[in-house]
Amino acid sequence: MKILVTYYTKSENTGKIAEAIRSALVGLGDVEVFRIQMANDYCDCALHFNPRVILDVFLNKKPKMKTLCDFTKYDFVIIGSPIWFGKIAPPVNTLIQNAVGIENKWVIGFVSSTLNHSAYEKGLRVALETRKSKVLKVFSLKDSEITGSVIQEIGGLVSRS
Repeated sequence: MKILVTYYTKSENTGKIAEAIRSALVGLGDVEVFRIQMANDYCDCALHFNPRVILDVFLNKKPKMKTLCDFTKYDFVIIGSPIWFGKIAPPVNTLIQNAVGIENKWVIGFVSSTLNHSAYEKGLRVALETRKSKVLKVFSLKDSEITGSVIQEIGGLVSRS
């Protein structure tokens, strides 16, 4: 089975979760990681005060990417996004909207935030379902924390698909 773990991160919290998931799935097949990168990334200053971030989030802008991912060669996809102002990060929106081969693909999503609200899951789920993905579950996780029970659940969902 070919599995893709793709994510966007600015503070590395979402990346730590993606790496934990990748490590846990190695025994289930060929696991690749794709870090979403913007053509012109946001500056490293405080994101919540960055006018470009605020406009991109609230105007639902789709920033240009360095490269887009072709999902056709994967059996299973896991997509991760930080939550900014209660929404998924704009680069993740761009990836999903422009994804080749995401239709009818088994997908698990995860969002990371400091608050860990289950309501944050909806934005990622809706974006994926709009593209006709088969979303098994979206997890809401706190910062870079991922528990063993979540890892086990993700592994179980992937192995049953």
